[in-house]
Amino acid sequence: MRTHSKLWLTAIMAAALFATAVGTASARNLSTSNSNIRADFRPLVFFNGEARLSCNVTIEGSFHYRTIVKSRLALVGYITRVTVDEANCRGGGLLAGARGRANRETLPWHISYEGFGGRLPLFDNVILLFHTDFTIFNIFLIRECRYGGNAVGFFERALNELRADETTGIPKTPESNGFCPANGFVQGRTRVTLLGTSTAVTVTLI
Repeated sequence: MRTHSKLWLTAIMAAALFATAVGTASARNLSTSNSNIRADFRPLVFFNGEARLSCNVTIEGSFHYRTIVKSRLALVGYITRVTVDEANCRGGGLLAGARGRANRETLPWHISYEGFGGRLPLFDNVILLFHTDFTIFNIFLIRECRYGGNAVGFFERALNELRADETTGIPKTPESNGFCPANGFVQGRTRVTLLGTSTAVTVTLI
C-alpha cells in the first residue's frame, strides 16, 4: 500500500474514533422534560404473601435539576407531599380491614439515581430509589406495622410510566410490633406528569 494511502486510512480511522468518543461523552447525562412531578398510584398495593392492602396514593415532588448525571446513588430530587386515601383502602388476608398512611413528619423523602435498564442510547428505563415511610394500621391482633426504606421504581421511557419494583422489600422499623412481617413489598404503576397538569414527564439521553 502506498504511503499516502496509509496516511488517508489512518486519518479516517482517527476521525471515526474521535466522533465515537464525542458521541459517547455527550451521552453521559439524562434530561427530564420538567422538574416538578406528580404520580397517582390507583392503587398502590402493599403486600407480603397473601396479606395485601390496596390504597390510592399520590406523590408529589421535584428533581433538583433538569439534568441528571448518571452517578449511582446520587441524590436527584425530593418527594415533598404524599397523600393516602385511607378511607378507601382495601385489604385482604391478614390485612383485611387495615388502613395505610404516610408518615409525613419525615418528609421530604429522597429520590436517588440507581442506574438504567437496556442499552444506550435507546435505554428501556431509568431506575430510581424512593425513600418511603409508611404505617399499616388497624391490623387484627397486631395493631400496626411501620415500614421505612428505599422502594425501587422503574421509569419506563417508552410509556412515561413509573413502575414499582415488587421484588424489593421495604424493612419494618425497630418500633414495629414483633409480629409484623420483616419486609413489605409494593406493587403499582402510574404515568408521571408535570405537577398541576396532565402533561407527561419524559426522560431522554443527552
